[in-house]
Amino acid sequence: MNKKSTNTATKRLLRLAGMSSKVTRNVVQTKIKGLFQDEQTKATEQERLLIQVGEELAETLGTMKGAIMKIGQIASQMQDLLPKQVSQALTKLQNAAPAMPYELIEQQIIEQLGDTPNTLFAHFEQEPFAAASIGQVHKATTHTGEKVVVKVQYPGIKASIDSDLSNFKRLLKIAGLLKLDSQVVDSIFNEIRDRLEEELDYEQEAKNIQQFADIYRDEPHVIIPHFHPTLSASEVITLTFEPSDHFNALDPAIYSQHKVNLIARRLVTLVADQVFVHRLLHIDPHPGNFGVRPDGSIVLYDFGATKRFSLEFVENLQDVMRTVHERKLDYLDKKLIKLGIRRKNTEPLDRNFFEPWIELYTEPFIKEHPFNFGETDLHKRIIQHARKDLFYYMGLFQPCADMLLIDRVLLGHYYNLIELGACISLFNEIDHYSRLSLDTPELPESKMS
Repeated sequence: MNKKSTNTATKRLLRLAGMSSKVTRNVVQTKIKGLFQDEQTKATEQERLLIQVGEELAETLGTMKGAIMKIGQIASQMQDLLPKQVSQALTKLQNAAPAMPYELIEQQIIEQLGDTPNTLFAHFEQEPFAAASIGQVHKATTHTGEKVVVKVQYPGIKASIDSDLSNFKRLLKIAGLLKLDSQVVDSIFNEIRDRLEEELDYEQEAKNIQQFADIYRDEPHVIIPHFHPTLSASEVITLTFEPSDHFNALDPAIYSQHKVNLIARRLVTLVADQVFVHRLLHIDPHPGNFGVRPDGSIVLYDFGATKRFSLEFVENLQDVMRTVHERKLDYLDKKLIKLGIRRKNTEPLDRNFFEPWIELYTEPFIKEHPFNFGETDLHKRIIQHARKDLFYYMGLFQPCADMLLIDRVLLGHYYNLIELGACISLFNEIDHYSRLSLDTPELPESKMS
């Protein structure tokens, strides 16, 4: 490790240590105050602490590119891992990150591809097209005249994964945010590590792209960029430039409500097919990873984060979905235990507990008339309801790593449908996928070398 890298690592450690000290001090002060407070005041102070910790985490991680910022982004999208006050604060990390100096990007390309961008490409834009936590994207033109985008990973990120994960977990424990069994926590953080390591491996991303290209080869309304192997390496990847419009910037003169609803339905079907047919899911629902075109096509970007599910998990998930859809709530508790999100050997929960939750969660799916995502306050009502039951019932539930990823995708696309302003009924889709035969074989591993 060179002197510059050592200095950077030291600065990151000091910044995290400073935040840890501040969080620890606030936690201790709140506990001491709680000794002399009634239960209502204590609960109010606890809520204030969680908001404060979340804001402190978001502010500090937002100034630190690399693995730890990406870890914060992933954690913010994993329902039930963190208190909702903290998750909501960490959603700020989804915003675009400041760009790295071009000199560092140029040096990374030289180290990865063996030459300068100006030699490798006919034209290479120094200003990034987009910047994120672990890398940034530049537009370029190949020597054959093809428009491409070049995603360049920031140097040194892979080496910091373990330390950043350890520091992040330590911060959460200090703040008392991890109330789960150590085995569950380890499983979740192992899943985060696996997903992060995959996302940092652009050679693996190239294989993912090929797999999704195989899946959608005969689907004209799903666009997958093409991969340029001679202009790619483990930390640089070059793909064809596939123009599209963003969910939150659709011109009503081009995208009528009918067209928006068509796109929304295709987005839902795309996700459901990935889970129940192919068992291979694109798990980063960030709106920047998707685009749309006036003909109703959906463009997928950034294939660094994918997840292959076992047939057993998908069967259990479908069983829960079918039980909810058919309102057989007397059987739901056992189904959730089998899925792994209810703790075994705890007090049973009957339909009286589940009914108000099901009424909320299934609003967009259970009725045959359109649900207006553009005007819904469903997410706010779910948070309000959670506050009533959270502390009492929290010990009866546990997150499982696979289900956290599913939740992350569903929550992200719920907000994408809000951005689109979709007004659709998904009753028939839910009915279809809850009854779908799951004997479809898994897509074979990519044949790419």
